[in-house]
Amino acid sequence: MIAAISWVPKGFANSVPTAADPPSKEEIEEIVKSGLLDTREGSAELFGSSNLYYASNKMDPYLKDGDEDSEEEEDMTIKPEDGIIVCARNEDDVSHLEACGFFFYLEACGLFVWILEDPSDVNSNMYVHHDVVIPAFPLCTAWLDCPIKGGEKGNFIAVGSMEPAIEIWDLDIMDEVQPSATLGGVAEMKKKGKKKSIKYKDGSHTDSVLGLAWNKEYRNILASASASADKLVKIWDVATETCNLTLDHLDQLKINK
Repeated sequence: MIAAISWVPKGFANSVPTAADPPSKEEIEEIVKSGLLDTREGSAELFGSSNLYYASNKMDPYLKDGDEDSEEEEDMTIKPEDGIIVCARNEDDVSHLEACGFFFYLEACGLFVWILEDPSDVNSNMYVHHDVVIPAFPLCTAWLDCPIKGGEKGNFIAVGSMEPAIEIWDLDIMDEVQPSATLGGVAEMKKKGKKKSIKYKDGSHTDSVLGLAWNKEYRNILASASASADKLVKIWDVATETCNLTLDHLDQLKINK
């Protein structure tokens, strides 16, 4: 099921996404605990490209023959005229982020990056460029160019899901296993008998995040707004990953026309 779609403005995506570093032992253990790793016999896919961590053979230090399919290499290159769409969808027990324009393909819950070659051409090709596996059922997305990692601009997607945390993923990195930033979420969970005690991070939502919007006018402030099933609206500072403002009692607000 497709839950949300976001366009990526032209000129913000890298022509060739960077391959993520292989996950550390600690990251793998964390992913196994989250249930993203399929541990059934014969199944070892952690990412959309399974055990492949490199976008092309040239990027893989273990391949020395340089045998590269030129057509595949061309598909990995994002051209200036390409249209890019990020699609969040769910398949069975896995969520994904997809993007059209570049390839984002995930099993279960994930983000998919699709590429639409030259949208002005009615016969243009459309394919998945790469994907990102996410831990929870996605409900909404919002693209933002806040330079979270430094520089003048970025290419990120914020994802709201059935969980209280808001994850921000770098769309210029393939096979990434951890978000670039996380806003809110569960800090600690304890189980006493049949009861669960949940401690949330400071300023976090306590229920599903139903909507997201990024303030384009004040991008230097790096603010993101979210609306949640907990009946709260929060304004976030993406740079510091903190909540700056919480609005409640929204049913009592009056809007002057």
